[in-house]
Amino acid sequence: MEAEEVAIAAGPSSVSESSPAIAAPPQKPAQPFDRSLVEGPIGPAVWRLAWPTMLQNIIAGLQGIIDHAMVGNFVGYAANAAIGVSWQIIIVVIVFISSLFTGMAVLVARFAGANEP
Repeated sequence: MEAEEVAIAAGPSSVSESSPAIAAPPQKPAQPFDRSLVEGPIGPAVWRLAWPTMLQNIIAGLQGIIDHAMVGNFVGYAANAAIGVSWQIIIVVIVFISSLFTGMAVLVARFAGANEP
């Protein structure tokens, strides 16, 4: 009995050289995809997806209006023209990135529909 008490008081034994110092985390079981957006009425599902984008577009539109008003008031009409020209370049970049994300969304939807993570 005394030997057990001494071993408990001494604490855990040292780690041998052959065992790894850090154990790998346990693997989580694969969870099914959340299908709450595709099952049920379509109206609430579309609203849940669309409202953040709608809010962002409203804020961006207001920002553009305020930007033009302030630049036109403080700098002049030439600066307003420069904003209009540079906006075309920004639109091209936004359309390119949106197209890329749309293509990625198609691939994600295909794999989610096939139930392949």
